[in-house]
Amino acid sequence: MKQFYPEVFVYKLDPQLGFISLNSSLNSDEVLAVAYEYTIANDTVIYKIGELSNSGVPANQNLVLKLLKGTYFTPKLSTWDLMLKNVYAIGAYQVDSKEFFLNVMYQDDKTGSSINYLPVGDIKNKVLLEVLNLDNVNSQLDPYPDGQFDFINGVTINSSNGRIFFPVLEPFGSYLKEKINNDAEAERYIFQELYDSIQSDARQIAKKNKFFLQGTYKSSSSSEIYLGAFNIPDGSVVVTAGGRKLIENQDYVVDYNLGCLI
Repeated sequence: MKQFYPEVFVYKLDPQLGFISLNSSLNSDEVLAVAYEYTIANDTVIYKIGELSNSGVPANQNLVLKLLKGTYFTPKLSTWDLMLKNVYAIGAYQVDSKEFFLNVMYQDDKTGSSINYLPVGDIKNKVLLEVLNLDNVNSQLDPYPDGQFDFINGVTINSSNGRIFFPVLEPFGSYLKEKINNDAEAERYIFQELYDSIQSDARQIAKKNKFFLQGTYKSSSSSEIYLGAFNIPDGSVVVTAGGRKLIENQDYVVDYNLGCLI
């Protein structure tokens, strides 16, 4: 059993939103399970999930843990719902809030242009940033949308690793359908397969794959390289620098599912 320690930057914990993020991807044959304790504000009870151990586990003993990711990953399993599907990487680190602009766009086939709204239902012509809860305050944090992305570090964005967090679980699926409030019209726009299917299958549905992020940013570095393919076979990526072969998971990390070199 492999133990992860945050002090060596293997994973990060968000105590406010209650999720962990691995800094490197797991291989398809690796399992992720956790045990933890927590308390609730104004409550003295200590709640426990799984069995904790600081000294490892003898070969003839077991620990009871909560499974987050198994070797078999499919929407039919209960662990599927534990995976965040509302986080997007822009491929940058140490993002500067003063020079950051973001829009959620929709490719409209009728006009052949990109629009930042949907012309249907209860959200007709309302900017998607506001619909998807990414624009709720102005630059002074007053509760008035101003047409700009709410750059709130740790809530809508992680500026250190360039991750955008939509404050809803299925922004382009069930949530958007509820906001449109017209099932017939909603079916023309929502992309529910994005959350109910594996990524490679969802990408094949071209008529639904119309949403995208658009914007500009300034950062101190950009170290993610996209390889132009998804679901790459494990171990098939070789990286060299100055003629020297680099060591995977030591000098670099590959996300074989997303086709990304970090």
